[in-house]
Amino acid sequence: MSFLSSRTLGLAVALGLMLSASTAWAEAFIVVSTGLPWPGGKVQLFLNNGTYVRWDTQSWHADSGYPRLIDDRSWPGLGRYAEQIAASFPLDGSKVVFFLGRQYLVYDIVADRADPGYPRPIDERSWPGLAPYSGAIIGAMAWPGRRVQIFLNDGRYLRYDLTARRVEPNYPRRVDDQNWPGLGPYAQRISGMTNWPDGSAMIFLHDGLVLRYDIARDRVAQGFPQRMTKGTWPGLRDVLNFYP
Repeated sequence: MSFLSSRTLGLAVALGLMLSASTAWAEAFIVVSTGLPWPGGKVQLFLNNGTYVRWDTQSWHADSGYPRLIDDRSWPGLGRYAEQIAASFPLDGSKVVFFLGRQYLVYDIVADRADPGYPRPIDERSWPGLAPYSGAIIGAMAWPGRRVQIFLNDGRYLRYDLTARRVEPNYPRRVDDQNWPGLGPYAQRISGMTNWPDGSAMIFLHDGLVLRYDIARDRVAQGFPQRMTKGTWPGLRDVLNFYP
């Protein structure tokens, strides 16, 4: 019994060390998880370590004083969920939706606070057809026709019809060059994405590349992917630490 107990203890300790090392390894990397277009030509970029950077699309530079903590002073009602943010998208001119694992939260841009009563569970009443995939969401992109493209961590995506309140038929589908021209080779490397004020979307990869997706032409824009450097993304690259 003593031998088995010692062996069991040894395995438990080893497993604990492995899990600690794995957690520390993951936490060492800081990437863009999602973002939101903001008034004044700004984009709020949310990082996976519970901070955010406000990006100025006109000067093409991070605003001074960032990154800042996502807390209830900077984002009232969102602070306690800062490290659960998986994706977001603009719902209309004044509201945005945050996906938080198996929950979601609606944020009022004008009032600058989360709507009362959130977060709520992603279930068949709130998001019909989406619940089975809620824990796998890694990105979301507002799409013409009141639709949302929702990306999953296995290289697939869903298209959600906000008016009909349902996942469209025959989804999920693969993120490949037939469905997303130019994006296929990067489907398994996406860390986050955001709609951009010019009508395109930026897709960030966990290895330090970024792609601009031309929504109107439905393809990756010419000249991308682009390597994120201090020259191409000044003030943002300094706070990121990519996966190898």
